Amino acid sequence: MALINCNECGKEISDKATTCPHCGAPTVNVSQNIADPNACSKCGTHYIAEKKPVTLSPVMIVSIPLFLIGVVTLLSNWIVALIIIGIAFMIDHFGRSKQTVLVCPKCQYQPK
Repeated sequence: MALINCNECGKEISDKATTCPHCGAPTVNVSQNIADPNACSKCGTHYIAEKKPVTLSPVMIVSIPLFLIGVVTLLSNWIVALIIIGIAFMIDHFGRSKQTVLVCPKCQYQPK
C-alpha cells in the first residue's frame, strides 16, 4: 500500500481508496489507468467508446450542390429532380464517416 496525493485537496491518501476521506473526491488509481485504457483520467470510471456520425464531412461538398441542382431541376422535370435529390441523400448518408467519441458516463469528461 502506497500513499498518493488527492487530486482535489492534495492530502495524502491510500492508493487503494476509492474516495478521499478528507474531501470525498473520487480518486484515480494509477495502476487502474495503466491496465484499463478506457478509464476516465478524472474519476477513474470505466467507459465504452461510442461511434457517432461526423456532423460536417467532405461528402457534403458533393451532396449539397447535387441537392440544389435537383431542386432547380424540379421546376422543369420532377422525375429527374427526385432522382437527383435521392442520389444526393444517399451520397450524404452512406458517405459520412463515423468517429470514436469518448465520454465518461459519470463526470461527462471528454478527453481530447
